[in-house]
Amino acid sequence: MKKRMDKLEARFENIDSMSEEDVASLVEEYKVIAAQFKEERDGYSDREKESIYQSIGRINGMLAKKGIDSSIKDIGDFLNSIPDIVEGFFDGLGNDGQLGNDTLMVQS
Repeated sequence: MKKRMDKLEARFENIDSMSEEDVASLVEEYKVIAAQFKEERDGYSDREKESIYQSIGRINGMLAKKGIDSSIKDIGDFLNSIPDIVEGFFDGLGNDGQLGNDTLMVQS
């Protein structure tokens, strides 16, 4: 799945030079791969999921930059994954994901 997402992401990098039809086709392919990932994500390691979610974020960033916001609505389920992403972030901080007050202080 990660290789497929990487290849798809690389194709999205050329989005500015694509026709609307090619972009629409690429978005449809993305939707299929994203739906497959959603169904299978429990079978991936946390590291694999993190990498795939990063690709999803980059692809959506490219789409937003291009002005194609309709596809962002179509992946609303991934927005529901934000709590998992945040939980993974805190796990990555260590200390059982617990933050002390000094960690939360903003440096000025």
